[in-house]
Amino acid sequence: MSAAVVLLLVLPVQAAERIYFNYGLLGRSVTVEQLATFAETGELEGSLALLKRFSPERRAQIRSVLQLRYPVDPIMVDRFAYTSSGERLFRELGELIQSEAYQNGARGLRSAAILATANPDGVSIIGFLQQFPTAL
Repeated sequence: MSAAVVLLLVLPVQAAERIYFNYGLLGRSVTVEQLATFAETGELEGSLALLKRFSPERRAQIRSVLQLRYPVDPIMVDRFAYTSSGERLFRELGELIQSEAYQNGARGLRSAAILATANPDGVSIIGFLQQFPTAL
C-alpha cells in the first residue's frame, strides 16, 4: 500500500456535512445527510426539494445512481490520483465541488476518492461524499 493511502486511512478526517456545488453563476449547497436520506427513502429535504420539479422517473434514476456501488482497488486510485491526468481531473472536478471556503476542492476530492475505495462493499457516491473533508 502506498504511503498516501496508509496516511489517509490512519489520519482522522472530519467528514463533510455540506457539499457546495458551483457551476458558473449557479451555486447550491446540499447536506450529505439530505443526499443519503434521498438515496435510502426517496424523501426530498432542504435544498434537494428542487428535485420535485423533475419527473418521478428522473428522480428514480438519480436515486438509483446514488445507490450504486463499484468495487475499486484503492492502490490503483491512489496511483492515478497523483498522475498528471489524475491531478487535472481532480482540479476540474474541484471547480464544481468546492470547500466550505468556496475554494477548489481538488485535494479533498482526491482524499475522499482514496478513502472511499477502502470500503469493502465498494464505492458509492454517498460514501465518497461522506469522506470529503471539511477542511482542505
